[in-house]
Order: sequence, then C-alpha cells, then structure tokens
Amino acid sequence: MVSRYGMNFFYKSLEFRKLRNVNTLKRALKDLKARITGVRRVQSFSRAKVEMDEVNDGITKLNQLSNGTWSTLWDYVKKNSLPYKRLYDLGIGCKPRTSLVKPWGHFRGGIRRGLNFRR
Repeated sequence: MVSRYGMNFFYKSLEFRKLRNVNTLKRALKDLKARITGVRRVQSFSRAKVEMDEVNDGITKLNQLSNGTWSTLWDYVKKNSLPYKRLYDLGIGCKPRTSLVKPWGHFRGGIRRGLNFRR
C-alpha cells in the first residue's frame, strides 16, 4: 500500500477501507453466529432500508438501533454516561479519513475526506 500510494495512503485509497475495516471484521466474525451493530437507517441512502435483523454471509446481524436518529442515539449516550470516542464531539469519527462538519452541513458530510474514488 505504501509503495502504491505513499505514506498517507489511507487518505487516498478505498483499499485502505478494505484492509483496515472489511478484512479485519471478517476475521473477527469468522466463528460467530450473530453480531450486534449500531447501523441506523438515517445514516445513508444505502442503509435506509436496513432491517432490524438480517443475515449476511451466514451471520445474523442485529441492527437494534436501526430506527434511531442521531439525536436519540446521543441523548441515550449522554443520559446513561456511556463511553464514546471524543472525536465525535468535534464531528469527526475517524481522524485520518473524516473532517470537521460545518454546523449547517450534513452530519455525515466529512466522511471519506480526500479519497480518490477513481481506479
């Protein structure tokens, strides 16, 4: 990856997502029958029709927050003093690939900053 994209390949490569997230998740799930996610329908168009429970690659996926909104999620986190990544206070989820979202911007607007989607 470094030889192809340079030291900051994670800013430019969709392969980074596969290497860092997809492959890691597949290894972690290989012996499981079910998993719980935090996927919500309001997160993106591709998640708009997510079911409360579904089966992917033979693993039951429980999307218990699928009906939740950004504000209901954070109300619950704050009310119950749950731990969370402090970057979210700045509107950033993953520092290398996201950027601060303007107050008037869409809450997922800073995702995949700087990626080159052309192959």
